Amino acid sequence: MESDEDISTFLCDTCCPVGHQYTLVAISITKRLLNEEIPASYRLQFLEYLDKWAADTAWLTQEIIANIEPVCDRGYEIVREAQKLGTHKAFGVYAQHFKTFAKLNPSLIAALKSSPTYQARRRS
Repeated sequence: MESDEDISTFLCDTCCPVGHQYTLVAISITKRLLNEEIPASYRLQFLEYLDKWAADTAWLTQEIIANIEPVCDRGYEIVREAQKLGTHKAFGVYAQHFKTFAKLNPSLIAALKSSPTYQARRRS
């Protein structure tokens, strides 16, 4: 598990946009919901949403999405509290507390490290 300092350094060194951070948290939330008992129509909508996200975003690939683990119980507690603020503000909370989510779910940093954007920056 990476420390807060390691995560902060990585995010700073890569100039990781806030949008990338909350997107990864949102994917981990979606993955958790896909593990729940939900109607097939909702499951299909979630899967189409993940597919569209990868198709519309240069830095996010199907492989990255596949490797993101569902948010854990502790992370989901933060999510539930953030959702009480409304969708727009919740995404801000996801980004603001990305280090916490990343400590609880190391697959988020692993996803960023495997993204084409990070790989290109690393080579230059």
